[in-house]
Amino acid sequence: MLQILTNSLLAASIYALVGVGFGLTYQVTRCLNFTHGVLITTGAYGLYVFKGVLGYPWLLSLPLALGTSIIMSLALYVSVFGPLRRLGASPLGMLLASLGAYVVLQNMISMVFGDRIQTVYTGPVTQGLCLLGMRLTSVQISTILASVLCITISDLLLRASRVGTMMRAYANNSTYAEIVGISSTRILLMVSGLSSVLAGVAGIAMGMDIGITPAMGMQPFMMGVVAVVVGGNRHAWGIALGALLLTVAQNLGGWILGSQWQNVVAFLVLVLFLVFRPQGFLGRPLWKGSV
Repeated sequence: MLQILTNSLLAASIYALVGVGFGLTYQVTRCLNFTHGVLITTGAYGLYVFKGVLGYPWLLSLPLALGTSIIMSLALYVSVFGPLRRLGASPLGMLLASLGAYVVLQNMISMVFGDRIQTVYTGPVTQGLCLLGMRLTSVQISTILASVLCITISDLLLRASRVGTMMRAYANNSTYAEIVGISSTRILLMVSGLSSVLAGVAGIAMGMDIGITPAMGMQPFMMGVVAVVVGGNRHAWGIALGALLLTVAQNLGGWILGSQWQNVVAFLVLVLFLVFRPQGFLGRPLWKGSV
């Protein structure tokens, strides 16, 4: 049972990073953006190139890999989503464009790097550390600590900074925000940058732990979306708790029914929350008044 909790905590660290970044993007754009999955993959391949191929030191490779995700996110905004927004594209049009961009970019990554699993050498293989009865490798411990740190910083940035106030104001009412002088382009670029950093950290952590493939971004992206629904989209720590609840349910389901049922359990949890508590367990229900 302790190992189930360990596996759940590790997976939740990844899903929470992805979910917080996606949740912020969705709050501002109201669009299900599939290219968020590409940002996860880009961060992992950035690490592979700078550390695995070029042999740069870790202190240089990690920020360069994150920079790769940021550049990809900004390039997508400038070339795809910015022009579509200026043309007044509908949310459905933006969703289809993001899905098309995801397919194109994933195939481009496959053409450049191939489809086989790439790995980054993190040191000699050793037995995992035993903490409170749970066995974790140094990479997995680093993943959990990095996730907690990134989510804490993101939460403080959104709740206790001027930039966060502008983002929340734009997410609540973009028209009024622009009237009072908040630049929509600036907000969207900042949101793209922050979400790409979180996605890049998730991709780097996955790449160091389980390897790197062109299609690695879609599964954590979809689980991150489920975590947003389960936890509620208003608080970063709510999404993190939603991710933990999701992964505990997945691992318990896999333990009882078999590992092939884990994704079925995840989307069963999604359906249950959409039907019985669509605002998430930390969200607030919408007030409905009569006319």
